[in-house]
Amino acid sequence: MPKLDAALDVAKANGGKVLHGPMEVPGGVWVVNCQDPQGARFSLLSDKR
Repeated sequence: MPKLDAALDVAKANGGKVLHGPMEVPGGVWVVNCQDPQGARFSLLSDKR
């Protein structure tokens, strides 16, 4: 499983949710914006999806 998808699975399994993405941004990097169960927002970045 690709690294970004694996990280998303871990975040979701621990109560997080995806707010936006995953999407490819200029330069070939993938980004996804998430929120943890307490409401803090964070992003995950990867050079591969």
